[in-house]
Order: sequence, then structure tokens, then C-alpha cells
Amino acid sequence: MDCSHHKLPKATENDIRKDGVRIIRETDKGIQTTITSNDGKRVLAVVGLNGCRYLPNPDPDPMDEIMLLAMAAARKESK
Repeated sequence: MDCSHHKLPKATENDIRKDGVRIIRETDKGIQTTITSNDGKRVLAVVGLNGCRYLPNPDPDPMDEIMLLAMAAARKESK
């Protein structure tokens, strides 16, 4: 199996702010997504629960910030 973050769906930091709830729901289904900087030049994280691990566990974990952004977006949607 050829595992490469280059072949995954991509989302930028802005995408996470706009559509974080959908992206996190997809990760819960095992759909991995590469989170990149807004300019697309840096990989910030690969999120998804199943499949290949492409990057070592970062410290601090950027998923913490992504989850906070998704939860804040969900709160705004429920208002």
C-alpha cells in the first residue's frame, strides 16, 4: 500500500474554520485529511482515525487546536 499524505484530501487552516465540523465528522469515519497552511506549502497535520500514519505524533498536538475550532464552529451553527 502506497501511503502518502500527498494523495489525501486537503483542507487549509481557513477550511477548518469554515467547515471544521464536516472535516471532523469525516475523520470520525476514518477519512483522513491533510491539514495545510493557508498557502498550501506546509503540512500541519494529518487527521483521521483509521489507515496509515504519515507523520509522527507531534507535540504539541495540532489536533487540539483543530478540535477547538470545530467545536466553536458547531456552537455558532447551533445558535
